[in-house]
Amino acid sequence: MDSFRRIAATCVEIKQGLHTYGGSMLEFWRDEETDIYQLQQNPKIMALYHAGWTAIDWELRRKLRRKPLALWLHGWFSSHAENYPAKVETIRQLSGSRNKQKSSFRRQLGLALAGLQAENVITDWAIDPKTDLVTIERMPSDPQQRHLSRKSIRTRKPSC
Repeated sequence: MDSFRRIAATCVEIKQGLHTYGGSMLEFWRDEETDIYQLQQNPKIMALYHAGWTAIDWELRRKLRRKPLALWLHGWFSSHAENYPAKVETIRQLSGSRNKQKSSFRRQLGLALAGLQAENVITDWAIDPKTDLVTIERMPSDPQQRHLSRKSIRTRKPSC
């Protein structure tokens, strides 16, 4: 019950196009006599998800359960349609790592990226020793590919 209460008490804000909604993701009822729960996802939030969202592979998340940096990277990659290079220090800060030693974090990052490559989350990766830029290669999910296609159409310049 505590888990349901925490989820129901958490406010999320979702923006889809010109619309933003804030509210709880979950509603629940409990029959005190039978101790049976009924759960319902908030229909307003679900409508926004159906308009466009990125799926996360939960089976893979379970495999990465004891690998916090790999978990964070997986979530980060899943939330971006395009692969942009990022500095090692930026990843360290964004991921909330408490590892203050740059060389140690770089080593951790390499292991996490190698693990994600082994799980086919990414197809390739590199950390440039001169610039400290991390680059990855991966296939965007189907919804991300649709987004990139629409973006490409919108940004094409008309030919004269």
